Amino acid sequence: MSISGTFRLSVFCFFFISLFSENLFCLDESSGELSKSEANKEEAILHFKKGVEFYKAKDYAPALAEFLKSFELQPNWAVRFNIGICYMETGKILEALDEFQKYLEEGKERVPANRRKEVEEYIKKIESKIGYIKVESNEDGAIVSLDEFHEYKTPLSEPIPVVAGVYSIIAKKDGFIPFKKEITVATGETVTLNILLKPVQEE
Repeated sequence: MSISGTFRLSVFCFFFISLFSENLFCLDESSGELSKSEANKEEAILHFKKGVEFYKAKDYAPALAEFLKSFELQPNWAVRFNIGICYMETGKILEALDEFQKYLEEGKERVPANRRKEVEEYIKKIESKIGYIKVESNEDGAIVSLDEFHEYKTPLSEPIPVVAGVYSIIAKKDGFIPFKKEITVATGETVTLNILLKPVQEE
């Protein structure tokens, strides 16, 4: 899912401008010095600029780190687009999906029509590569791990999005025998995982 050079530059020019467009800082008039909020904004802009330069050099991992730091210092809905693009370029499509969805949700009517269409296309492409795991359990408060990397706690209100593939599932809760199962998830498929935890028998 690479982005063309011309489009890439237009993307970052647009969102760099948008970073300045909102009232994100204030002056401490009593001292005449930068307030903490404005100081954060200045640092956020520096990280944003570094992110743009790294991205233009096709160095996507450090670009992602810089955009994430910029967002941490000064949360701005528009920067989520940049973060999402970098996640795509580094192969982290689930994280990209999450950022693009939040970008549309938080930006609402402020998202230009052409940009909304582009983001919706990215979401559509990502969704064509993933499936979902719907977790059902007889016990609330159980910790469910996928391949020992991602953890969730029951009950889960929404299915878990995953890249199509085979997953080792382990569910644990104090006082219960661990539940283990391997499942295969195909693209566009929602697999229901029924977790039945049995109490440990006291001797």
